[in-house]
Amino acid sequence: MRAANVGCGRALNNGIRMNDKPNKLDRLQQLADIAWRGEMSNAEARELEDLLTDDPAAQECFVDNFQLDAELRMIVNSQQALQRVRERIEAVEVAGTPRLGIATGSPGLGRRRARQFSAAIALSLLIAVGWFVMRDRWSPPEIETVAILKAAVGCLWEAEMLSVGDEFRTGQTLRLKEGVAEIQFASGVTVVLKGPAALQLDSARGAQLRNGTLSAFVPPHAVGFVIEAPGLKVVDLGTRFGLTTTAGGTTEVHVFEGRVQASLVDRQGEALQTVTLKKSEAAVIEPVKLTLSQSAAAADQFAFDHSLKQDSARRVPLAINGGSSWEGWTLQGASNQLGIYGSGSTDDVYNIYTTVFTFDNHAVSGKPAGSAGFAPGAHSVGAFANGHTVLGIGIERTSGSPIATPTIKFDVGNDSYAAASSVGGGDGKTSDSNTHAGDFNTQFNYDQRNTWKTETLVVFDGLGKFGELTGNLVAYDYAFRAFAVKDPISNKTVSYQLFFDLDTMKLLYGPGNPGVGIGSLGSEITFAINGLGNNHAVIENLSIKASNDER
Repeated sequence: MRAANVGCGRALNNGIRMNDKPNKLDRLQQLADIAWRGEMSNAEARELEDLLTDDPAAQECFVDNFQLDAELRMIVNSQQALQRVRERIEAVEVAGTPRLGIATGSPGLGRRRARQFSAAIALSLLIAVGWFVMRDRWSPPEIETVAILKAAVGCLWEAEMLSVGDEFRTGQTLRLKEGVAEIQFASGVTVVLKGPAALQLDSARGAQLRNGTLSAFVPPHAVGFVIEAPGLKVVDLGTRFGLTTTAGGTTEVHVFEGRVQASLVDRQGEALQTVTLKKSEAAVIEPVKLTLSQSAAAADQFAFDHSLKQDSARRVPLAINGGSSWEGWTLQGASNQLGIYGSGSTDDVYNIYTTVFTFDNHAVSGKPAGSAGFAPGAHSVGAFANGHTVLGIGIERTSGSPIATPTIKFDVGNDSYAAASSVGGGDGKTSDSNTHAGDFNTQFNYDQRNTWKTETLVVFDGLGKFGELTGNLVAYDYAFRAFAVKDPISNKTVSYQLFFDLDTMKLLYGPGNPGVGIGSLGSEITFAINGLGNNHAVIENLSIKASNDER
């Protein structure tokens, strides 16, 4: 059940134009109802995220709706119980007092005794019904699996040893003495706990950080996920954020992507002050002083799911097979995900994987289409030699148009391309017109006739033009390689694994090249992908420093 738009009208009056308010308000109400029932599709989650983005009034309304729904359910239960009491009292009075053994010699006395007896019954029934209502309200939640331990690095647990794959149930508290643990909630939320820390699992959509440090990634379909900490309640609006408590009693929330609603709460859990934090913003809460102040976000104290996956990846061989499996790769996210979405269609969706490793006799497994292994050619002498740093970029289709011609667009200065501020938004920077001198594009194409079309590498001059390098139009004879997997039925390519020998690229395509040279590669690089249909994704500031532990 849902309430009418109580409170939302007031909340949204300032955020929506009068002629737009009914439609947006009604749709927000519908989506909140779907989210409450746990029936939200990915498309509806993206629509809800768009409605909440940059609209504090809508965000407040959405959160209030969840709280109001719970309160209304309690009221209705109470009203139904009281109605049953009234019906039973009326039944007693209608039946007459003789059935109940009350003397009726004096009419007035009989009526008074009947009323007294009815009142006694009413009181007893109210106590009994009240007990059942309160029992329903306060009884422990149904025991269910709400999360699993997805990964663990150097973990030492306080009570019992936990292993990857272990399931956690409602109300369970995880006490981590040291190490980093990745917890996957049934709602799709990922929480990375950094010891020492204690985390109580309330449900698939909420938890309490008793002490310590965590980071959380909340995908669009899990918007509304709640984490509480001393003096703080955080309601996610589709984001990646961190939460930490200190020995001095303060609690901090740091936002790295998207937005959260952070509330300073008293001991009864009542919100005293609420702020909406955006990317790169933070809030510091002092429960004793009941104060909330804002500052800049800092990521260095947190562990994240992608870095944890990189640590775990070092323990398994790297899958080089065109994308039939992804062992040893880091899943950065989906192309329609906030923080990655750049521009274009949100229906054409592909996952993006990366890996950075030191080449050491790596070989291709299986029989993917594409380049003839890692052997260097006449125009890529010295490529993929042992000891070279190699960047891998993976593209895996999940929905929408087939992968036709993926173009990887490198931003060597990390200042040309940027993700949009909202999924479906128009402020992403993915166009070639944003490039600076030294940025470059690589293009791959595996056609339906089981042959590779010519790959290309072009370098931009900073004036919106580009020049082709020597060796261009020589099929896959570059310091990069591509392997692909296609659907045997449709004969369409479903995944690519692309590998770039960064050391050889600097040597062959940098300054001194007969054509226009690529820019200097630092410790990080940003790249955009044109992968499916017209969907452009952006991965910003990816570290391209290889780990010696990766194989």
